[in-house]
Amino acid sequence: MNTIADVEHLLGRARLAPYLAATGGDVAAAEDLYHWNTMLAGAIHAQLCHVEVLVRNAMDRALSDWCHAEGHPRAWTQAQSTPELLYKASGKAILLARGRAAGSAHARDKNHHRHGEAPTHDDVIAQLTFGNWSFLLGATARGLEKRRAQELWTRALSPAFPNAYQDDRGRMFVGQRMERLRNLRNRVSHHENLISVNVDHRLRDMNTLLSSVRSDYPAWAMSRSRVRVVAKLDPRLSS
Repeated sequence: MNTIADVEHLLGRARLAPYLAATGGDVAAAEDLYHWNTMLAGAIHAQLCHVEVLVRNAMDRALSDWCHAEGHPRAWTQAQSTPELLYKASGKAILLARGRAAGSAHARDKNHHRHGEAPTHDDVIAQLTFGNWSFLLGATARGLEKRRAQELWTRALSPAFPNAYQDDRGRMFVGQRMERLRNLRNRVSHHENLISVNVDHRLRDMNTLLSSVRSDYPAWAMSRSRVRVVAKLDPRLSS
């Protein structure tokens, strides 16, 4: 591509604008920055996949243990199995996740090894979004939602993060990082630009969050990460 008009036709004026602004209107440099941004988005997405899976599994285990202790089934996402506090906090999200899991089960090809099987608790867990898990911690909640999040932390969720404070400071510590990472995940998922994202800070959020679950999680998650490698390729650093 040789002109701003050419690149605008390809990407759209609104999408190209921040890259042009960041490169002083140099269209070739803006293209380079755009390509770098997509590489960074891919690397961050891979890292967030680790964070989401490890954290949601920890939270699911804690909720399952709490449900069992309260006399409810461990499979807390199944119909008539969600304790009242959890249902009030996240019942709509659970119902939507059940619906998506049912749709995925129905769409299985006849050759699929689970063709004809009903969705399981694990299927529903896989359909809950990063935002659903962040919401349970209530870092930005107010009023009744905040009180529910505090009670849920005290009764059920704090054991998921044994290396964080077990009182409300831990809930806020974990919840604030979850919320920042949720926002980052949304930017990545919607192909928004990351040119103003502080990569070191967001990696620190990921690693401190994982460390609050288990001290060896950050090293495992970072063992094949390309985030720092790609971040150093930012074309603005060599201009």
